Amino acid sequence: MEKIQLLEYIRQQVELMSKHNQIEVLRLLNESEEIVTLNENNYGIFVNLSDLSDNLLEKINNYIEYWKKQEHNLKHIEHKKQTYKTIFFSNNIKDNSKVYNNAEQSI
Repeated sequence: MEKIQLLEYIRQQVELMSKHNQIEVLRLLNESEEIVTLNENNYGIFVNLSDLSDNLLEKINNYIEYWKKQEHNLKHIEHKKQTYKTIFFSNNIKDNSKVYNNAEQSI
């Protein structure tokens, strides 16, 4: 990926993150051995990504990939949970063994 594209990708992904995950990105910046300039105002904290080293950009990119995998896994688990909830708790079925076997086949 070209550096400009990488910087744009990082910016877009960090903007999509929750506040907790954005704080983790800031922690990565703060824990680095490099001098990183952070600009803070009423709208948040801003970082000039073009001033960061390739090594630090790679660390941030790795965290983004980790975050995306976690989000995907959480969505998958929530979907399974909702499926089980719909199958087992919304129907008045006395014999859940038949339903359970059908549920396992559908998931």
